[in-house]
Amino acid sequence: MIPYYFDEAMLDLPRVTRLIDASRHILGIQTDDGAEFDLVIARGPLPADTTLRSCVQADIEEQQRSLRGYELLSCADRSYDGLQGIEVRLRFIDKPGPAFRHEFHAALGSGRIGFLGVARMIHAEACDAWMVEALNRLTLRT
Repeated sequence: MIPYYFDEAMLDLPRVTRLIDASRHILGIQTDDGAEFDLVIARGPLPADTTLRSCVQADIEEQQRSLRGYELLSCADRSYDGLQGIEVRLRFIDKPGPAFRHEFHAALGSGRIGFLGVARMIHAEACDAWMVEALNRLTLRT
């Protein structure tokens, strides 16, 4: 059995020989200065024959195709709590209007994890600063 832990409980998953965690957590954040945005924590597989960089590049190419008004602001290597990854910042046009996203992607175990801050442009600066502060407080469990 494989134990699967989540906030409310733990499940023992019987007769499982392989588990791919593709879970997503979406947290609606409001800061003490009134900024509002979402924090999305997304997990997914990282196939053995691919690199994190190629996965992030494929994500960027898909976003260029699918997001109206897409503009890549930055894409750079970054480390938080010793977790090496790739940090991406972008703008695009969503149904309610202009939006901003700060992403940090990392390989973790046999998979990948992404931390995405998503805000209306009015809260972009606050979202970006909050994401850096939050990621600087990241503590990996061993």
